[in-house]
Amino acid sequence: MEYAKIKEIEIKNFRQFIHEVIKLQYSPGKNITIITGRNGYGKSNIFNAITWCFFEIEEHLSSESEGLRKCPNYVLYNLTPGKTVETEVKILIETNEGEINISRTMNTHKNMDGTVREEGPNLSIQQRPAMKRNWISNPYPDTVISHIISRDMRKFFFIDGEQLRQLFEETNRKELIKKSIFDLSQITLLQKTIDHLGIFKSTLRKGVKSPAGDDLRLCDQAIGDSNHYIERKKGELQKLYDDKSEAQANKNKLDVQLKDFNVEDIKAYAQKREDLEENIKSIESRISEEEDEYLAYLFGVDSGIIARKAIIKTKKILDGLESKGELPPKIQYVFVKELLKNGKCICGLDLKQAKNIKNREKIENLLKDVQISQVAQKATELKYQLGALLKDSDEFEEVYNKMTSKINELNKIYIEKQEELKAINTKIGNYPIEKIKKISEMRQQYTETILDCRGQIAAVNSKLKDAESKVKGLERQYRAFLGKEELYKDVLKDMNICDKGIEVLTGIKNKLMVEIKKEVEESTKKYFSGLITEKNFSKLYITNDYQIRIPVDDRNAVENLSAAETLCLGYSFMSALRKGSRFDAPIVIDTPLAKIDPEYRENVVNWFKKSLPDAQILLLVTKAEYTEAVASTFKSAVNNEYIIVYDGNKEISEIKNAN
Repeated sequence: MEYAKIKEIEIKNFRQFIHEVIKLQYSPGKNITIITGRNGYGKSNIFNAITWCFFEIEEHLSSESEGLRKCPNYVLYNLTPGKTVETEVKILIETNEGEINISRTMNTHKNMDGTVREEGPNLSIQQRPAMKRNWISNPYPDTVISHIISRDMRKFFFIDGEQLRQLFEETNRKELIKKSIFDLSQITLLQKTIDHLGIFKSTLRKGVKSPAGDDLRLCDQAIGDSNHYIERKKGELQKLYDDKSEAQANKNKLDVQLKDFNVEDIKAYAQKREDLEENIKSIESRISEEEDEYLAYLFGVDSGIIARKAIIKTKKILDGLESKGELPPKIQYVFVKELLKNGKCICGLDLKQAKNIKNREKIENLLKDVQISQVAQKATELKYQLGALLKDSDEFEEVYNKMTSKINELNKIYIEKQEELKAINTKIGNYPIEKIKKISEMRQQYTETILDCRGQIAAVNSKLKDAESKVKGLERQYRAFLGKEELYKDVLKDMNICDKGIEVLTGIKNKLMVEIKKEVEESTKKYFSGLITEKNFSKLYITNDYQIRIPVDDRNAVENLSAAETLCLGYSFMSALRKGSRFDAPIVIDTPLAKIDPEYRENVVNWFKKSLPDAQILLLVTKAEYTEAVASTFKSAVNNEYIIVYDGNKEISEIKNAN
């Protein structure tokens, strides 16, 4: 078919749609239809309806919807028990050969007990050739669809913007590119022919019965065993690729769940919280140790240190008396007391005689003064004792200040760390940490599975290479044995023809792959450079092992593209494949601008208009994507514009003309 354009999409009882009709007009340069809807209103289910009708696949089915029936709950609730309701998606397509009406239906039956069962789905196609009036049923609907668009190429015509970006972000990019170019080259028939020639060679060998000995038989057996080994290894290889793809798909789903969370920030917060908690425990332990040491020191100090203030005050008083000359005492109390007891002065005067009574009285009066002096003597002794105590007290003050200062500083740090921990807990409290942790752990498991599969794939490929080399050697040996017997010269001739055919077809296949790869490479480079104008990405190329490389400063810039640039690369590759495939099929894109930075959005919109002016494009967008600036840039190319209206009470949606 030279071209295929969708004229109308009819959706009946599918997901949240009861009965909606979307008419798509088309003319060159005015080739874009816009459907706008909020998340959850059914935008992605329009996409699913289209892919389900074509391929019985719902490409963009959320995990919440996987277990739900296709028929809306509102319809099933109001369905009378014993009755059946039909779900149907019809797509009317105009081609250069006439019109095609694709219809996929399924029935949902409500049992008398209220339970529900589904039957189907069934695919049918009606065709009306150009210039004819009657519709004709086609018995091979899948074949008709494959002429409109290949099932293998569907991801580059029916596009989920987020999934396309992820495909070009992940480790399976190389396999995606290789498979896409393989599918685009349409070499399946060539490969099947090559495989059949190999089978025919095996049949020829089985018909050989050598009368000369067991050499041919043993060699043929070795070839057969080696080929069986190769087939087993190819099976293992395919399973590894499937396991890897499944793990990659699961990882992609988890990435979608994690995309709203800045996991790296959360990890950093969690690590900081763990560090803070450990730090706080350490500070608590240090404070406890310092306080124990402080208390032990206090219990061990002299009681005089505890009375330091009183000692300082007392010493100050005694120092004042000393400065007045009142300390130390001039006469000792014991000395004067001894004079009176003996009754004789040191000068020899007898104090007992009557004539010396007055002298004795003087000494007795002196004794009263000496009693005060005796107190002063005690005070003098105390002054020196207090001095010694104050010396110890000065050392105590230094130790005391040092200990209390350290404890106070630790308490200050402790309070600061507690405040930091409180702030971190507040930040982390806004995230579902356990859910994120579980998802991250599952994601890590899938990542490890992918890496393990890659290692095993490399090992199996190495064994396959050795086995294939061994088979070639055995076949040369087999031909040598066969050439010795006149009876089997024709068999040898036929085998050589098979080998030559395999060689020629393999060469054609490889050459075709190279040519297609080169064509896709040039187109991808052209489109991508036009989209990302702020950077020089003009050196893009696809390597022989199907890696996309953009050399910038001795590194591959593809590995460091932003989300927007990665999506633009996906669009560029998609368009290059579309151009190379010669399929002029409609392009349907869900969330086309979700990850595109504002500075690139105008580029992308203009690219849609300039690079795909002949393609019929249906864009399913959110309000956040379809800003006034985007709408204004799209305006000249938009033919139809619809909006999805949601009824929350009935949980159903309607598609209305936006004009």
